[in-house]
Amino acid sequence: MALIDEMNTPVTVDEIADQLTEPARPSIETWAGVHERLHQNRLPTLDAAGDIEFDDTQGLVDRPTAYPVEGELRSTAAVGSISIAALFVLIALVSASALTALAVTLITTTFAVWFVPSFV
Repeated sequence: MALIDEMNTPVTVDEIADQLTEPARPSIETWAGVHERLHQNRLPTLDAAGDIEFDDTQGLVDRPTAYPVEGELRSTAAVGSISIAALFVLIALVSASALTALAVTLITTTFAVWFVPSFV
């Protein structure tokens, strides 16, 4: 699978067999055996599992076409909605903290103005 991911698809079974046997330079019989096992066993199995798209009549292998699943779209929308709601909650908390700080400052200042001069 990793080999196919590294190749520019679509590729032929011949190209995959070449890549698998390239460093060793095997005999044509060995190469043909690898080609046959790929074409008859391994590639159809990967195609049935949905890992690749294999056209056995043309001998072409391609990566599967990825379409978003409906559940994934909903989960993305849910994550976005939750993120926006969390942002509004954060803004509300920061605003409440700022208003609390302002109220404490005003009360403290008022208290100081009323009572501190009487002690002088």
